[in-house]
Amino acid sequence: MGRTYRYKFKGDPKSVVARMKCEAASFPVSFAGDEKSGAVEGWGLKAGYDISGQILTVIIHRIPLLVSWGMVEKELEKRAPEWGMTRID
Repeated sequence: MGRTYRYKFKGDPKSVVARMKCEAASFPVSFAGDEKSGAVEGWGLKAGYDISGQILTVIIHRIPLLVSWGMVEKELEKRAPEWGMTRID
C-alpha cells in the first residue's frame, strides 16, 4: 500500500523538477517527468509526482524492503525545508 505526501512550494515548478532530477541522478534510479508529473523507479522504489500550481504531490507506491515508512517520512521531513517546501495535509 502506498502513501501520499503534499507540499507547498514557492517559485518555478521547473526548478523543483530540476532538483528532483539531480537528486535521482545521485542514486541508481530512473527519473522521467516534467513540471506537471513524472515517476521515479529503481532500487526497490516506485513513486510518482504531480504538480498543480504551487503544490507538489508525491505518491510513493513501493519502498525498498530494508527501508521503513518511518525512515521515508524522516527523510522527507528533513529535505522539504532544504528545498523550500512546507508539508500540507
